[in-house]
Amino acid sequence: MGIINTKYILPGGTTLSAALSSLFFYLSSHPTAYTLLATEIRDTFSSGLEIKTLAQLSSCKYLRACIDETLRMSPPFLATFWREPYSDHTEPFVVDGPVIPRGTMVGVNPYCVMHNEEYFPKAFAFQPERWLTSEEGSFR
Repeated sequence: MGIINTKYILPGGTTLSAALSSLFFYLSSHPTAYTLLATEIRDTFSSGLEIKTLAQLSSCKYLRACIDETLRMSPPFLATFWREPYSDHTEPFVVDGPVIPRGTMVGVNPYCVMHNEEYFPKAFAFQPERWLTSEEGSFR
């Protein structure tokens, strides 16, 4: 069983370590965010041994916001997501006005999208609060 687990865990190790390194970097660079996160975790768990259930961990909304903001700021994957329109699609493939010829690959780069000011105001600022709803303490 250990071999099976290792087989499935190791391929994600690089992206996981990159994401965690980025998270620790942003938290160390933003003391207010670190303090809010530390308070949330300390209020939710009295010790590290208590962190056992997903339900309890899921209640840490600011933790999730910090993770989401870290993945937005520093995606651990920089590859472009390439797509090709279906070959049997009969309608013209239109992207933002221009018609894309059949067989043309279309790609989206996550870093470019996540740093687009149109979608994320102050796109280069680490602001975990942007991921919280008004009920959770801030606006999305």
